[in-house]
Amino acid sequence: MARRIILAVVDGPVTPRHRYAAELCFETICGFELVDVVTAQEAEGREGEVVWYGREFEFEIEIEVGVEIEIEIEIESEVEGEGEGENGVGVEGEIENEIGVEVVGGVGVGDGDGVADGGGGRRVWMEACGLLSGRERTAVPPERDVLAFAFFCATRMEEAVEDAPRDAMGRFQAADSAAARGGWLERPEVELRMRAWARSWGWEVEPREFRLVPTVDVDSALAFRGKGWLRTGAACARELVRGRVGEAFRRAAVAVGKGEDPFDTYGELERLHAEAGLRARYFFLLADRGPHDRGMDWRRPALREVVRRVAETAEVGIHPGVRAHDAADAAAAIGRERERLEEVLGVKVEHARFHYLLQRPPATWRACVEAGIRHDHSMGFADRVGFRTGCARPIRAYDLDKEAPLDLWLHPILAMDATLRRYMGLAPGEAVERVRALAAEARAVGGEVELLWHNETSSGEAGWEGWREVYGRMVGV
Repeated sequence: MARRIILAVVDGPVTPRHRYAAELCFETICGFELVDVVTAQEAEGREGEVVWYGREFEFEIEIEVGVEIEIEIEIESEVEGEGEGENGVGVEGEIENEIGVEVVGGVGVGDGDGVADGGGGRRVWMEACGLLSGRERTAVPPERDVLAFAFFCATRMEEAVEDAPRDAMGRFQAADSAAARGGWLERPEVELRMRAWARSWGWEVEPREFRLVPTVDVDSALAFRGKGWLRTGAACARELVRGRVGEAFRRAAVAVGKGEDPFDTYGELERLHAEAGLRARYFFLLADRGPHDRGMDWRRPALREVVRRVAETAEVGIHPGVRAHDAADAAAAIGRERERLEEVLGVKVEHARFHYLLQRPPATWRACVEAGIRHDHSMGFADRVGFRTGCARPIRAYDLDKEAPLDLWLHPILAMDATLRRYMGLAPGEAVERVRALAAEARAVGGEVELLWHNETSSGEAGWEGWREVYGRMVGV
C-alpha cells in the first residue's frame, strides 16, 4: 500500500504553490498518496504520515552524564521583530524546553514549530526557503528546498521571468538554463533529489516500469506526391535551372505515381515500432502556409490519405504551426488547426506538439487548454538533449500568471533528431550512444519519455544520409 502523506506547512498559510509542488513530488514522482496539504496546526491528530515543511535547525553538542549544562546559541532570525527568532528561541539566550530539543547520539534537533514529537521519534522534515509562500519569480534555482526546486523546474520559472533570453524563434534555449549551467540537464534532477530526500528518511518510492514512447513530427508529409501541378511544375523548373535534371525527372515521375515518395517512410517506421512492441504517436502539421510553416495544404487528398493510414496503427496529434503559436489569439488559431485534424480523422484530438518546439510558458500552456488540448508534447529543448523539467515523466502544468494548476499534461522529450545532428553535431553512432545514456537515466527512475523523430529523417536524404538505420537502434533502447 502506498504511503499516505500529509504535508504540514509550518511557515505561513497554504498556497496553490504548496499544493502543486506536493502533488508533483509525492504523487507524480514518488507514487505516494497525498492526503492533504495543511498548516502545522491543522496537521495535529490527522491520519497519515505528516511531513513538516518549514525551517529546521540542527547543531551538535557534547555532554557528560550527570553534568548540568547551560548552552547559549545565536540564531540569525528571518522573522521581523526584536529579541525572538524562529522556533521560539531568543536571538541570544538559553535554549528553553518549549523548542523541544532532543539529544540523540550527541545531536540536538529543534523540531521547528516549538513542539517536540510526542511519540519520542523524530519528525519527517523538508526544508523550506519561502519560494512557495508567495508569487516571487526567480531565474536562480533554490538548492536546499526540494519542493521549491521541483516547482522552479516544473513550472519553467526561469523561462517566465522578465527579460528571459530567447533565440531568433523566440525560444528559451538549453544553453541559458540553470540545468545546463549546473551540469544536470542530462539527468532527471528533480526526481533524483526527491528520491534522495525520501531515502534519507528510510522511505522508498513506488516502483515504476520504464516506457519509451516513439513520436514522429510530420512537417512535410510527402516530398513530391500530391502537391498539385502548379507547385510540382515550379519545383521541377527550379531543379532544371540548378542543373539537377535527374532530380527534376524523379520529382515528376513520383508526382504521376511512377516512383516512391522519399518522405513516405511511414510503413518502415511502423514496422520498427511493431518489432519493438511500441505504439507511436505522430503529429501532423496542418497550418496555413507561411515562412516557417511549409507543409502541404491540409485539404489535399494525398495528405488526408497519409493521416488516415497512419491512424490505423498509431496515435495521431496536431502539430500547431509557428503562425498559430505566435498569433494574438493563439488559442483560437491552435483550435482551428486542431479542428482540421478532427475533420480528417473524425475523432476528438487532445494531443499537440508545437512546430519548432515553440514554448513560452505559461502563455502557451494556457492557450493549449483554451484550444481544447489536454496533452502537450513540446517539453524539450531544440539545442540540447535532456530533461527540460528535470522530470522523466509527464507532469501537470502550472500557470505562474494565474497561480493555479492547469488541465494540461506536459510530456518530456528525451531527444530530437534535429538536436542530435544539427545543433549538437553528432555522428549517427554518437547519437545512438547519447540517447542510450539518456534512456538509462530515465529507466533508473522508471520514467516515461519520448523520442522525437521526423518522417523525412528516415528517408536518408536531404542531409540525413547515414541516419536511416539510427532510429531502429534507438527505439530498441
